[in-house]
Amino acid sequence: MDNNYEACNKFVLVHPELENDPDERRNEIGIIVSDNLNHKIRVSFQDNTCSNFTSDELFLLKPIGEIQQMLIDQGQYLSLPDLKALTQLDLMLRYGNGDKAWDALKLAANNPGIHEFCLDRLDDKLPIQKMNSRKR
Repeated sequence: MDNNYEACNKFVLVHPELENDPDERRNEIGIIVSDNLNHKIRVSFQDNTCSNFTSDELFLLKPIGEIQQMLIDQGQYLSLPDLKALTQLDLMLRYGNGDKAWDALKLAANNPGIHEFCLDRLDDKLPIQKMNSRKR
């Protein structure tokens, strides 16, 4: 992983439409425990098992400020259920107790209509990969 972005110990959501999913982890939440030299990211799940993914197969929460701005800028265009879910997610992150990020990812996993407003692909957060893809 790039030294400018530390992903270990962050909660992630496995891509809900993951095509190659031998471990059947689609749309599950886990925590990044390590990455290896083969560009695989090891994610641990609640059942105490781990699976390997590439960075484009994982989502993480946008920063809270971006989620709030999305609500301000795009809230009027959302369906009522999506607006309610995104507002609940925002409030959960700001005022919730315990594992706020876990709870927010769980809410996002159950509401696909808000994904673009609250989730980023992990590979979009890794600057080295962006620079390498621009050189091609």
